[in-house]
Amino acid sequence: MLARLPLIPLLVVLGCDTPDRVEGLERVTATLEEGVIASTKEAQSIRQDIEVIETRAVKAEADLRALEERIESLETALARIDAKLEAPAPIPAPAEPTVKAGRPDPTERYRVPVGHSATRGAADAKVTLVMVTDFQCPFCKRAQPTIQALERRYGSDLRIVVKHNPLAFHNRARPAAVAAEAAHEQGKFWELHDLLYENNRSLSDADLRRLAKKAGCEMSKFRADQGKAALARRVDDDIALARKVGARGTPAFFINGRFLSGAQPEASFAEVINEELEEADRRIAAGTPQDFLYAALMKGAKSGV
Repeated sequence: MLARLPLIPLLVVLGCDTPDRVEGLERVTATLEEGVIASTKEAQSIRQDIEVIETRAVKAEADLRALEERIESLETALARIDAKLEAPAPIPAPAEPTVKAGRPDPTERYRVPVGHSATRGAADAKVTLVMVTDFQCPFCKRAQPTIQALERRYGSDLRIVVKHNPLAFHNRARPAAVAAEAAHEQGKFWELHDLLYENNRSLSDADLRRLAKKAGCEMSKFRADQGKAALARRVDDDIALARKVGARGTPAFFINGRFLSGAQPEASFAEVINEELEEADRRIAAGTPQDFLYAALMKGAKSGV
């Protein structure tokens, strides 16, 4: 604030000799004083604002450090999880197979002759896979793509054989099995076999005739063969064989006589087939003719459960 000078000396110094000039000087002085006061207040306000900003900056810096520590902690935890995920899972020891009374033992080989059954694949294939099936069984239908994949995978080393086991609660499974055998008499078994599974919810007598015609069967012969007792006995013989070797449910499979139950994944079949290919190569190298291989395996197999 400007100091107030004595009025007379000031007038002398400034050369002011009238009251108007004095009044003007007083107004200028008052204005300057007000400006200084305002500037002082503004400076104080600015200093307060700076203090607030500095306080907020300190807090923000502390928050940032806390956030960085949290991120570091989370990254450490994530690294531990990644390490666990990348680590190979322990391989459990294979469970010992449990064999129920009256059921086939997967570690044994059972005698399942081909007989008059329909086959697909080379007659001298190193591995014969027998399917015990029911045309109304949804699990049998589910297994068909797997069997087809195995045929593509193993080519001439794999032969497929079908044995019928129409279950009692599938009332159209037996007529379908007889129809398949009637088609077999004309060399059309596999054509009808595939159609029966594709349409296994529609297996009335009329459906069977329609599908047989679609499979390429000569219909007058097909209808006649459907009524033949020999074909009914062929189905009965398959049922009796399935019971003898313990294949009570469907689908059931015998890979060179070794039992595999249900619609298993391809890898389960491949595991047994690969083992049997190795066994076949050992026997062939020891002098067993390849076209006699399955007969030789069956000769030493168990006749039933």
